[in-house]
Order: sequence, then C-alpha cells, then structure tokens
Amino acid sequence: MSSPSVSLTGPPADLNRFPTVTAAQTPARLFRLVHVRDRAGTLNPPWHFSSRPPGDSRFDIDQPEGTCYWSDRRYGSWVEVFRGTGVVDRADVTRRALFTTTPPALELADTLAPAGHAFGMTGELSTIVPYDRPQSWARAFRSAGFDGLVGVCRHDPSLRARNVAIFGPAGVVTRRRGWVTTRSSPLADAVLAGELRDLQVQVAAAPFTVPVTPVPPGPS
Repeated sequence: MSSPSVSLTGPPADLNRFPTVTAAQTPARLFRLVHVRDRAGTLNPPWHFSSRPPGDSRFDIDQPEGTCYWSDRRYGSWVEVFRGTGVVDRADVTRRALFTTTPPALELADTLAPAGHAFGMTGELSTIVPYDRPQSWARAFRSAGFDGLVGVCRHDPSLRARNVAIFGPAGVVTRRRGWVTTRSSPLADAVLAGELRDLQVQVAAAPFTVPVTPVPPGPS
C-alpha cells in the first residue's frame, strides 16, 4: 500500500469531466525505446501493452487491456529505461531501437492540469511507489472512456518530459490503426545525443575505464 504520508487519494466515482489534453497541447511526436528483437530473434514492434497481473509498471490496467508507455521527449524515453544510470553500456543501447510516432486524435486525461485538483489529483500520481494508487487511477480513467493519460517522467529531474500512457489490448500488438511509427538507432540520433549530454549521461563500451591500484610485489 502507499505510504500514509501520501496525499493522493483514490479516484472519485465520476471522472467524465476530468480535464483532457487539448488538440493544441497534444505532443506532435512521441518516442519509445524498445529492444530491437525479442528472445526468439523476431523484430519487436513498439506496441507492448503491460497489464495487471503482474502490474509491474505505473499505469498498468487489468487484462485483457494494458498500457503502452511513450514520452514527448527523446530523453524521456531514455530515462524511463535506464533511469539514473550515468554510464550506459554501448552494447545495451545498440540492442534497442528508438521509435517515433505522430499520435492521432486521442482523448487523454491531463493529470498535470490545475483543474485536476478538484478531483483529488496531485503530482504524486507520477512519482509515488508502489504503483497500486496510480494503477487505480489508470483503471478509472479507462473506465471513463479515456484513451490514455499524460503525466511526468519520474526520472527526469526537470519534470519537462511527459509520460504519455496509451491504453490498448494487453500484450504485443504488431500495429495500431491510425498510428505510423518509424524505427531508428538511438546512437544515430543527434538530438538525443545532445539531450544526454545535458543529463551528463555517457555511452561507453564495457568494461568502463576505472582507476587501478597496482599490487605491490610479494616476496621472491
């Protein structure tokens, strides 16, 4: 259960008038970092909808539906995968693809809107651990007919990157109607490289260079 110090309560019974992301506020592009291939060696699509059970991610909803997580910033998709890691193994990055998409018209709950305060919404929705309370809100948003929700990326210290959680059928989906995605290498993306420099994140081949203390010679 959530800590007693958390002020975020469960969702109210009626969320039909909860603030939505307007057309002008809808991100022009979304980004997601995904393993290039699955364990069988097949190319992965970006559409992985995680669900309860097991409910390992913040806004997972109950099967037969799930949630797919995107960000409106390239680095937002990065920090959601690598979190606070300062030096990332180059091999771990090359195993991943950066997907970019232009979203169609969606009805997204805007959990960052000031008007959400009247419904009991707080910024803790995007930050608290464990995830039982955020998941209860996600289920309520889905029941109210929302296509997903927008929050912040917890691992972005600036809180500028948005976490865009999209609802859909649980599991892996090859494609979705109305969505066009492109796949690229994260290492070849100059914009992402600049964003990672701002975060002081390095990508390097393992083993990383570390100080070595010479062992003194023993008795002959």
